[in-house]
Amino acid sequence: MVHSPPIATEGSFTPTERFGFGLTETEVRRLRDIMRRESHVDLTMEQAWERAIELLSFTKMLLESLPPKEG
Repeated sequence: MVHSPPIATEGSFTPTERFGFGLTETEVRRLRDIMRRESHVDLTMEQAWERAIELLSFTKMLLESLPPKEG
């Protein structure tokens, strides 16, 4: 089960605090900036946290579905 980080307001975390999947606010801000620049989608910090956790959950699911490496 994925847990969302606490609901945040702008700048309410220090950049080194880690929450869902070990994410920091700095990393989530970076995702938000990429989304704005590449997709013209403007996310709130709460939406950016949700999207970051969804992306990591999806990636984890894909990686877990791969067969184990031999040797």
